[in-house]
Amino acid sequence: KTSSKRMEKLNKKNKAKNTTRLVNTNFTEEDLYITLSYNGKPPTLKRAKKDMRNFLDRIRTWWKKNMPDKEFKYLNVIDFVDDPDKTKRTRIHHHLIVSEMDRDVAEEKWDLGVVNAKRLQPNEFQFEEVATYMAAQAKRRIGHSKNLKKPTITIDSTSLTRRKVERLAIEEYSHKEFFEKKNKNYKFLKSDTYISDDFGGVYIYAKMSRKENGRE
Repeated sequence: KTSSKRMEKLNKKNKAKNTTRLVNTNFTEEDLYITLSYNGKPPTLKRAKKDMRNFLDRIRTWWKKNMPDKEFKYLNVIDFVDDPDKTKRTRIHHHLIVSEMDRDVAEEKWDLGVVNAKRLQPNEFQFEEVATYMAAQAKRRIGHSKNLKKPTITIDSTSLTRRKVERLAIEEYSHKEFFEKKNKNYKFLKSDTYISDDFGGVYIYAKMSRKENGRE
């Protein structure tokens, strides 16, 4: 029986997590992160949606002609203030990720304002930063092509007792050794420890990266 405020917080957290998984599964540093904005008076949300569809159609047309052997993928959001009293003062704009292509061509396909295209920049968490940002900016659903691969999610159980977890939560300095011992083929990146307001007990959330042939 979670309160509406807590549920909203949980939904935002899950939205960021799911978006990160989707981006990490489908895109690489060869792909583009694009921001599109408008000159002059901002359009309505309905018009902005149509502008995005038109932009993607122009990209697809170029893609079919110039890269027929490669699959085109995209993920996009429209950023605006979801408040009727503030909409007129909001500079509505778009964020999207598209498959590998020429940056100059991508920028040429938008003639309604300023456009900036750059390669995705991964870090140790791959594309978590940009995916989390896009999820936060999306006031409605996140749009994406139908050919995106679904992330592989596995669920496993552990024999850890509650007492062991509570002790581990206190001894944060031991997390790296503990999790890497439990997961031989993974490198420990970071962990967060917290107590839920809705459920009893201590929770530890760890992030790790898979090692390929002994390498990170």
